[in-house]
Amino acid sequence: MTRVIGVLAVVTLFIVDSMRVQAQEKPVQLEEVVVTATKTETPVAQTGASVTVIKREEVERKQATDAVQILREQPGFSLIQTGGRGQLNATIFIRGGNNDMNLVLIDGMKVNQGGGFFDYRDLTTTGVGTVEIVRGPQSALYGADAMTGVIQFFTPRGRGPFSAWASAGAGNYDTTEERVGFSWGNKLAGAFFEFDRVDTTGISDKNNEYRNHTGVL
Repeated sequence: MTRVIGVLAVVTLFIVDSMRVQAQEKPVQLEEVVVTATKTETPVAQTGASVTVIKREEVERKQATDAVQILREQPGFSLIQTGGRGQLNATIFIRGGNNDMNLVLIDGMKVNQGGGFFDYRDLTTTGVGTVEIVRGPQSALYGADAMTGVIQFFTPRGRGPFSAWASAGAGNYDTTEERVGFSWGNKLAGAFFEFDRVDTTGISDKNNEYRNHTGVL
């Protein structure tokens, strides 16, 4: 009887240890944190606002090269773009508000023009790490320009082992695009660089050429 009890005890300890190891190996799902909704790092569930976070991985997966490509499909957004790439205006309306009621930030810096208007036609996804969208009035935090929402673009920080990338593409109307970059970083320091060049003759034969050279460091 003593031997049977000893065997059962060993088996029980083995099962408990196995369960403990599996629990330790199970990845922990961290709650997503945003900054734009409250101006401080706050879990999305605690903001009390309609928030969307677009990660760099999603931008790369969709092969989006312009900001309008990732914003046009967002809930509550209406986008009007006239002309070819880089021509005339590209404006966004959030929840039916005017296009001068949306505050646009890049790493916390306001980039709206006078009167609140912002033209997205020259804003590419080069150097975009994360996009945070907050819908609804945010004037209490950001002033009159944020009556219908805030769109904030964050540039990446260099992290992890050194990595580099390069891509090139071509299309109709003599369109060419090249992008190169690198990233590296540790707990003490880091660096991120990305450069993109777009050239196209446009859909019209006259005065429709467009060039956009963007670099982020």
